[in-house]
Amino acid sequence: MKKCLNCGYETEEDLNFCPECGQKLSEAKTDNDDENSDVTNEIKTCPKCGKEIGNDEALYCSSCGAFLNQESETSSSDLNQDKSFISSVKSDLKNSETINHMGSVVSSVKNDINNSETINQVKTKVSTLTWWQKRNIMIAAVVLLAVIILAVIISNIHTCDECGDVYFGSKNEISFFGETEDICDDCYNDLFGFGY
Repeated sequence: MKKCLNCGYETEEDLNFCPECGQKLSEAKTDNDDENSDVTNEIKTCPKCGKEIGNDEALYCSSCGAFLNQESETSSSDLNQDKSFISSVKSDLKNSETINHMGSVVSSVKNDINNSETINQVKTKVSTLTWWQKRNIMIAAVVLLAVIILAVIISNIHTCDECGDVYFGSKNEISFFGETEDICDDCYNDLFGFGY
């Protein structure tokens, strides 16, 4: 029987890797195997979280990701020093002058934009426009929009080279023996639709 040392999955199938977590499977020992074996295996554990490590060649703990240093065990005082160092770095980041400075820079830019002379000048000019000037600006905007719409419509009006009809839409270009023709959808379907 094979047992996954990572998640505990057991199987009698001839598998090399656990289908649940992907860890390499090892042969599980029965009680009889323990009684018959004269060799006692030392169980390798993670120095950080204490989880049993099933793979002797593993460099990192599969549970917490800690580096498994084979030469020396990490003492609890080392772990406490690491934790205190990490928390001091976190507090330094929260109280960082750089972050505070960036916040003040962002607020300063917002204030500059709100108090900008150019923006204030534009606001002043718009507010001082007469109704006549505002009406002319609206007429110019409507005319410009109409010209754009008309240009789009005109650019999509085509004449079919096959039947001579004028149609609206995209061109269907076909080439025969080096000659290219623009044809309408009906002619295109007649040529290539095959009766559909």
